[in-house]
Amino acid sequence: TSYQNLPLLLDIPKDATEPITAAELMPYENQLRQCDLLMLRTGFEQYRTSDPQRYSAKGPWLGSDAAKYLMENHFYENIKTVAGDFVSFATPDFLPDGHETHNYLLGNHGDGYICIIEDLSMLYLPSGFLKSAVSMPYFIEGIDSAPVTVWVEY
Repeated sequence: TSYQNLPLLLDIPKDATEPITAAELMPYENQLRQCDLLMLRTGFEQYRTSDPQRYSAKGPWLGSDAAKYLMENHFYENIKTVAGDFVSFATPDFLPDGHETHNYLLGNHGDGYICIIEDLSMLYLPSGFLKSAVSMPYFIEGIDSAPVTVWVEY
């Protein structure tokens, strides 16, 4: 079975203010080269309704070393989007690192870019390669981000 350009959901459990690191992505290098949507499930989504303050203010994030790893190894040639089940790729307690994550992924440090989807619910999806995914952003003139609806087939 070929898994070229399919969504990939990785479970990388994290608690409050813990980053996803490059070292945690490296074991998945072969899968990363085969996916077009990288979905990172930390499990932090459980706090969205049970503890919304913690969810919005103390979430995990994708560390800038992980973003740099994705970009410097040209994963953007296949990966078009990276999504997380946490509110932002720039958690408030570590904003400078989160801003660097955004800069790397959005192409401010070199060639290519990877789009970002934050706060994506992945609660009931299986890990690994999925069949397909479609994202539909709501374009709003004059802002740099917008709500996105994502459909996933597994």
